[in-house]
Amino acid sequence: MRHVRVLGVAGAACVAATAVAAAVVSGGDGGSNASTVAYGGSAATRWPVDPPVATGIADPGVIATASGWVALSTMDWDKPGRIRTAKELKGPWAKVNRKLLTRKAAWMGGNKSVWAPSIVKATDGSYRVYFAGALPGTSNRCIGVARGTDARGPFTPYDRALACFSGAGAHAYDTVAKEGKGQSLIDPTPARVGGQLVLTYKTGYRAGSGKPWHTTTRMVRLNPAQPQQTMANPVHKNGAGIKLTDSVHKYIEENPVLVEHGGKYTLFNSFGWYGTCDYWTRYRQNTSLWSGWTSKSPTRVTFPRSMNTCGTGNADIVHGLPEGSWRILFNGHPDRATAGGPDGLYVGVLGWNGGRPAVTSLLR
Repeated sequence: MRHVRVLGVAGAACVAATAVAAAVVSGGDGGSNASTVAYGGSAATRWPVDPPVATGIADPGVIATASGWVALSTMDWDKPGRIRTAKELKGPWAKVNRKLLTRKAAWMGGNKSVWAPSIVKATDGSYRVYFAGALPGTSNRCIGVARGTDARGPFTPYDRALACFSGAGAHAYDTVAKEGKGQSLIDPTPARVGGQLVLTYKTGYRAGSGKPWHTTTRMVRLNPAQPQQTMANPVHKNGAGIKLTDSVHKYIEENPVLVEHGGKYTLFNSFGWYGTCDYWTRYRQNTSLWSGWTSKSPTRVTFPRSMNTCGTGNADIVHGLPEGSWRILFNGHPDRATAGGPDGLYVGVLGWNGGRPAVTSLLR
């Protein structure tokens, strides 16, 4: 899920973006729609792209309810229309005329854009939405939580952040060390794994233009009855988070989504540059939930050769409905734009080949 990576409706570039662009050049075919695109590191003619099941759903955070699916996406918290519902994952997706939040949290500033909201159901039947909101007077972001009784919103935010960096004044449950100006915490995603409720999120910092990004994936354990709060985990009795990945690279690693399958835990991340076709989904696997992650190397998720999308990142993974199924929801650029964030929603069938995830087809 899920870092868009555009600021509200204005579409300003995300502060966490790298300045790497895919090369898109005319195919020189006398006016046909063909284009040659640097895609995944190699040039290929890949136009037109496969049609998405919906557009305008960036950084999908998806949950199944008794009446169907609900998808949240990056949006301004007070603008209706970015919450969607559908009977089936392949759509049609209808807009819900409700805003995401009833108000801003006390720790948030005037920037109303909320990135990559995701949702989970608490044990009492209420819902919690996790989101990345901006601090006062800056574009730096931290992780907030809001509560609602309906998965379709709206949600009332808690005035204490769930995760932030030190010195931010957000009074967060999970506090990470401040690396410098421009640091942000984004892409919060809850998961029920190992009989526990956990939340993964990403931290990102770059010392300056042309410098590599330092990105990490972190995980906290949540109280299933009050999932706006962290609780003790096997590593930290005070509920502090642990580090799952630690990357220094010209590309960003983000959007952590954790699932459990076949006696292993699989951590999906997006990697690359979201503004181009070179933005894809990778994974790591581990038999332990709370240790050993940082030594695991990432592997790129395979997609069918017949599939043609401009990007495979911003993925969310859902299990069940239909019974036993695994689905991957991800973003691409349906118009092959190379600026701004992708918002075309694609749904793939996720299989497990020898315990390793692979996309076998697209739902259409």
